[in-house]
Amino acid sequence: MDEPKKGLETVKLNVREFLAKEDARRADAMETVMAEEPEPGKAHDGRFGEKFDDELSISGIVYVVIGIAAVTALGFVSSLLVYNWAAADYGEPSPTAAAPAVRPAGPLLQSSPEAELREMRREVHERLHGYGWSDEAAGTVYIPIEKAIDLVAEGGLPPAAPAAEEEAAP
Repeated sequence: MDEPKKGLETVKLNVREFLAKEDARRADAMETVMAEEPEPGKAHDGRFGEKFDDELSISGIVYVVIGIAAVTALGFVSSLLVYNWAAADYGEPSPTAAAPAVRPAGPLLQSSPEAELREMRREVHERLHGYGWSDEAAGTVYIPIEKAIDLVAEGGLPPAAPAAEEEAAP
């Protein structure tokens, strides 16, 4: 049993040594970086080249822009192909589809909106407060609304017509 304990202690000792060496190396690196000052007149420490923007690759930027344009064009072309394929798959429109509404030529304006509004209100007033035929062929008339309310209050509504019974399914 003593041997596993020795092995474990050796591993612990090696880890401690490694961590101590790593801490010392990091401290030395920090001291070196902190001690270095850029030369007077330089905007940076020169790690990437003489000029500050030397780390930028113009050719890399051009390749990225060309790549984005190619992916966009490929997406556009593929969506156009899918659209044309789907449109060709459906063929002619259904005969039950509504025909487009035909609009008359010219602007659709009222010639005199005030007069048309007055006429509409007169017709509504006449219908609500006068007597007349709704459908002469069917024998239905209209009466003033006050009279209709009084008649319904006195005698109630006429009985509803019986609903047509549906035929039972066999």
